[in-house]
Amino acid sequence: GMVAEGFPDELLFITGNPHWDHLGCVKRELAILDRQVLKNRMGIADRKLILFVSQPLSGLGNWHGQYDEHKVLKRLSQLVELVCKGDEIALWVKPHPREDKVALSEAVRSSAGRTRVMDADEEPYRTGRAADQIIGMFSMLLIEYALLGLPVVSFQPVVKPEDAFHLGFGIKTIV
Repeated sequence: GMVAEGFPDELLFITGNPHWDHLGCVKRELAILDRQVLKNRMGIADRKLILFVSQPLSGLGNWHGQYDEHKVLKRLSQLVELVCKGDEIALWVKPHPREDKVALSEAVRSSAGRTRVMDADEEPYRTGRAADQIIGMFSMLLIEYALLGLPVVSFQPVVKPEDAFHLGFGIKTIV
């Protein structure tokens, strides 16, 4: 890329995302936390936890994709309702910092008993550690969860699989 554009090779250094430097410490901290203890503290002791990591695609003026956070969350909520009898699954939603919590709550209004939209100040890594499955579209937090070794899936309901973004990092993409 940059070398082909004429930048001197000896001046270029690949450093990665500096925000990810702390993930090694986070991974060690999470490893000693018992998932069941976390779920007990969260009030969902006997339930499977699905954590949806949202992303405000609908607020992007240049996003013309086949889906947005509301459509994906609504579809995910419907799938949970379809396969779930009673209260055995909890669906928690981790909003993006720029997202409207009320709008996300509206998207899952029909399953309000099993769905909870997290507050912005809630710690995301412990919730991710407690989760049985983490689902999102293609956010940076989804990649962080994968780097931490947590169970992550990218859900992108597109018409053609080739239209989906593939994140790498071992993240499976469901279309």
